[in-house]
This record gives sequence, C-alpha cells and structure tokens, in this order.
Amino acid sequence: MTNVEWSVWVSRDEVCARSAGRRHLNSIRTLKARMRQQAVLRRLCELGDFTRRGVQRQLAREFGVVPSVIGMDMKRLLARLDARPAQTRRVRQTVDGTGLSLADVLKTLVINAVTGVAGTA
Repeated sequence: MTNVEWSVWVSRDEVCARSAGRRHLNSIRTLKARMRQQAVLRRLCELGDFTRRGVQRQLAREFGVVPSVIGMDMKRLLARLDARPAQTRRVRQTVDGTGLSLADVLKTLVINAVTGVAGTA
C-alpha cells in the first residue's frame, strides 16, 4: 500500500472486517506459538540438560525456526516459574502424559542444569 492509499476513506464495515482478520491471524499465530512451546518443553525433557552448547540451535532446526525463537520460548517457559499469580482455586497445568505440572518439570530441569545432573525431568 502506498501513502496515498492510506489516506483514502474506508467504511466502518471495512475497518471492522480488517480488524477481525488481523485478530483471527494473530490468534492463529498465538496458538501455533503455544503449541511449539509445549513441544519444545517436551523435547527439553527428553534432552535433559538444556544448558549444553548447541541445544537451542538443534531445537531450532528440528522445529524449523531460527534459534532466537527457541530462546524466547525457553525464556517464556522459565518466566512461568516466577510469575505464578495467586489463585482462588488450584489449577494444575500438566505436561502431556507425564502427570507433572509445568512448574515441576521446569524446576527439575533448572535444578538438573545447575547441579550438573544429566537425565530427564
């Protein structure tokens, strides 16, 4: 689109339709990112030591993204450990088929990485 086209008046219906389209595409992008983050977490559990050199690059190759995306995913997963809001009732988010909560798996991975213990979570 050129600058001239941006200044052209459009109807409210068209504005709403464009907004709905952007909202739809962003929700799909968010869903794909969350699914990838869950898959990254599963793969990290399989690998055990995620601080080993080249792990992010290996995961990036496996998932078909650039290494910085995996780094951001890992950062978001680890941030979930710190930012656990107070809840009125306990909601346990489990990792596929493990029966462990996301926080438990991440804590185990961090402890294993810090202590140098190899293995899975």
